[in-house]
Amino acid sequence: MNYTARIYKDGDAYSVEFPDLDGCFTQGNTLEEALANAKEAMELTLEDVFDGCPLPECKTKANEEKGFYRIDVDPELAARFLKSTTPRPNTPTSQEKCYKNALLQRIRYFYSKNTKQN
Repeated sequence: MNYTARIYKDGDAYSVEFPDLDGCFTQGNTLEEALANAKEAMELTLEDVFDGCPLPECKTKANEEKGFYRIDVDPELAARFLKSTTPRPNTPTSQEKCYKNALLQRIRYFYSKNTKQN
């Protein structure tokens, strides 16, 4: 299991975003650091946002020459997701509902973190 990260130079650093994982992004001072941070950010997003929900399909093709890198999910984590996302008939929980709830949690977290600093 893998997802594709778009990595591009942004000033003095490298920015990373995942086209198939909304809201998943990070950065690094070097390309190597950006790649390592990409793996960590991707796996944290999968654990936080999609825990118990169907995972989105990776539709973006890797092409390192154009800045699109394949990032592999840790095999143990992938196995856990494959087990927990087996389709259950007539379940009201959809991927969209799970994603919205997790997104709201992230917004609340970052809002509370930023308002404490001001």
